[in-house]
Amino acid sequence: MRILLKNIPLLCITIMLVFLGACENKEYPGKKVVGSFDTLKQPYDIHPERNPAGIGIDFYYKYHRGGANNMDDLSVSDFKHDIRIKAVKAKSIEGDIRIIPYIVLYGSANHRTNAAMAYEYSKKDSAMRGASAYEDITLEEAKSPLESPDLGSMNFEKVEKDSSRNVYLENDLRIQLKKLVIADKWLKSLRNSVENDEPVWIIRTRDNKHVKFMVTEYPAEDAPAQDGYIRLRWKVLNKDSI
Repeated sequence: MRILLKNIPLLCITIMLVFLGACENKEYPGKKVVGSFDTLKQPYDIHPERNPAGIGIDFYYKYHRGGANNMDDLSVSDFKHDIRIKAVKAKSIEGDIRIIPYIVLYGSANHRTNAAMAYEYSKKDSAMRGASAYEDITLEEAKSPLESPDLGSMNFEKVEKDSSRNVYLENDLRIQLKKLVIADKWLKSLRNSVENDEPVWIIRTRDNKHVKFMVTEYPAEDAPAQDGYIRLRWKVLNKDSI
């Protein structure tokens, strides 16, 4: 009996700790679970100084609509991006420093295994540009033999730099951008005054899903800063996606 009495305080403390732990879980039901997918909210920051690695988008994650993560701070270890969006600084012929945004598909013609592919739907049908065209595109219309991977990986080791300012030379950078299916080909429409002129892209993901995709703003309005933020629209077209 004496031994049991000695153990009573320890037993009481154990029960109290279990009770407090249960209360803590009940009190904070919104506590983030480690390893749960946490998508970024738009607009996305791709400024080369604030977010040099850019963002990636995994369009279809675990049988559901996916989302975006910062590439240097992924919320889950099994994040498999289909596209990567980033920007770099480059020196133009005129000598000014510009921020060049671009989009890279996962994989390439040199590494086709599990590569994402894309094509510009607006070139297939010149009337299909802007928000109204985007809404009308169906899965059957999206499927096309025109889709292709990027021709090669961006190799910045081959891009000459201005050593005094440690930035890329724009002309050399453009040579690399020509290897990419999407790159910055959407940027021209965002800088003109023509409404509903944005090109619509179709992306076939690494999960073999078809996504309609367009860039709607760059730089994005109502962003935390005036430069380097981007807004997108995209939708997985396959019926078995949510």
